[in-house]
Amino acid sequence: MNKKYCLLLISLLLCLSVKAQLQDAAAILQSLTFESYKKYIRPTEGDVYVWTKPSINSPKVMVGSGSGKWAKCLQPWDMQPVLSENQAWYQTPLGWVNKKVAKPTINSPITDEMLNTNQCGEMVDLDMALTWRVYGPIGSAQLAVADLNGSMLLGKLVDNVFVFKYRADVYIQYDEENPNRLQMHAESHDGIISKTLYVGTNFCKPATFTKDHKKSESDEYYLQAKYFDLSKLNDKLILYIFKDVIESNTKDYFYINSQMLSGTYSGVIF
Repeated sequence: MNKKYCLLLISLLLCLSVKAQLQDAAAILQSLTFESYKKYIRPTEGDVYVWTKPSINSPKVMVGSGSGKWAKCLQPWDMQPVLSENQAWYQTPLGWVNKKVAKPTINSPITDEMLNTNQCGEMVDLDMALTWRVYGPIGSAQLAVADLNGSMLLGKLVDNVFVFKYRADVYIQYDEENPNRLQMHAESHDGIISKTLYVGTNFCKPATFTKDHKKSESDEYYLQAKYFDLSKLNDKLILYIFKDVIESNTKDYFYINSQMLSGTYSGVIF
């Protein structure tokens, strides 16, 4: 067997291996399901309590454990599906929300201008802010991904609502010295998986502002900022990021609609 034939055979085997990996990733991602609901609500103010029963005399829903327990509160961006309702209350997967402090969402069609470079969010106070960027569809399963305050979410656009079901903690490290780098690295420490996505500048897009964002002089620096172009994700990379939470069926729901991708939420940087 000559050297040229050996190299050709090795190249062919590598191609077949990559193709098989992509097919496996596509099959797993295509098997995922994302629920649709007829109605969603959002709080009309901050720190809205969730109750165990449709009564303010019932216990509040608590989160945490031991001395670290606290009452669950929803913020205006916390969209929730409605499971049932009565005259004064909405039932959500988290518990009951009073209609005095919540209202149904208007789920208008998602436009291209709302996606990818359009960072959205809201600052509650100096210690609390939430930002999100969304893109989809991606890959063979037509999925969607969100970059949410240092986490990545995996979901799908269903009836004009992005239904995100899986969350992975991923630190994005920008590599200006290697513009063509797009590489995942994962480490396990005491059973906790730490993931870093290394992104070269060729896989980035510039940040954008909208007419609704009031710029200040300090914003001129951020106008040059770049963010990972979420459209560069593919089936293999998505599965690498979310494989462990998919296999363990660890669900962490988050919902985003057109209201959260436009208006005062749109085009912000903190």
